[in-house]
Amino acid sequence: MDLFDISDRIREARKARGLTQEELAERAGLSRVRLNQLENGAVFDMKFGSVMSVLEALDLTLRIGTANAGRPTLDDLQREQEEDSAPGL
Repeated sequence: MDLFDISDRIREARKARGLTQEELAERAGLSRVRLNQLENGAVFDMKFGSVMSVLEALDLTLRIGTANAGRPTLDDLQREQEEDSAPGL
């Protein structure tokens, strides 16, 4: 998950809760302009605490786990494709 995924989820959650950007920004202690930048993935210097404030205002959490846990790597996918295209017996 990257900043763009988080931005999309924040926007979706805000809309699902029927909140305007102004209302969510106020709850999170940010300006509406800053929240708009976050929702559009146009901000790369936002403090982690600010992002967490937005998530908390939406009753969302951020879970940290092992990278690629259970997901195939590019090498796995390429190996699978090679196996699928190998001539059969």
